[in-house]
Amino acid sequence: MVGNARANLYGTLWEIVDKNFTVGSGDYIQMTGNGNGDSFILNNGNFYHNDSTMDFWGNAQIGYNWWANFYQNGGQMNVGGYLSIARYGGSGYLEVNGGTVNSYNHQIIVGEVGTGYMAMKGGYAYTYQGVSLSGNSGSSGTLYLNGGTLEAGAIWKGGGSGYLSLNGGTLKATQNSWDFISGLNSANIDGGGAVIDNNGKGIGINQTLTGNGGLYLYGNN
Repeated sequence: MVGNARANLYGTLWEIVDKNFTVGSGDYIQMTGNGNGDSFILNNGNFYHNDSTMDFWGNAQIGYNWWANFYQNGGQMNVGGYLSIARYGGSGYLEVNGGTVNSYNHQIIVGEVGTGYMAMKGGYAYTYQGVSLSGNSGSSGTLYLNGGTLEAGAIWKGGGSGYLSLNGGTLKATQNSWDFISGLNSANIDGGGAVIDNNGKGIGINQTLTGNGGLYLYGNN
C-alpha cells in the first residue's frame, strides 16, 4: 500500500503475503476485532513502515510459517496483543530504524517457535512487560541493541535459546525487576558499549556479561 490510503480491517485473522509491501506517508492501517485472539500476519516478504500509523488491537506476527522481514523506518506501530517474531515454524526479523514500536499490553516475543531476530538501530520501542528471547523449546531469539532506545520491563530467555548483543543505544527499565537481564545463553557488550537507564526503578542484572565494550549505568535509584 503506497500513497494516501486507509485500511480498516475487521475480523479475527488478516494476512499479508507479498514480496514488498510499503506503508508510507498518509497511509493508515487499523485492525480491530475481539482482542488477543485476533492476528495480523506478515509472511513471505519484506515490509517497510516508513510513516504514519499502524494500529493492531490483537496480535501482530512477523513470519508465521514462512519468513518475513519488517523494517520500522518511521511513524508508529501500536500492538495491543502480542508482538511475535517467528511464530510457528517460520523465521522473522524486526529492524527498528526510526519512529515508534509500542507493544503496550504484552511482551515482545523474539523467536516464539521459529528463529527470530530483533535489531534496534534507531527510533524507540516500548514493551512494559519486556522481551522474551525465544518462546517454545527449540526456538531461538536474538536481540541486537545497536542504537535508539528500547524501554522494557526485562529481557529474559524463554523455552529455547536467547542471545543479547549490546553495541550502542539505550536500554531503559519500565518497572522494578531484579532479573532485568537474566537467563540468556549469552549477553555480549561490543565496542559501542551498553547504556542501561534504570529510569528510577530498582533493577538487577542476573546475567554474565561478556565482551570488550563499556557498561554505562544511568538513573536515580
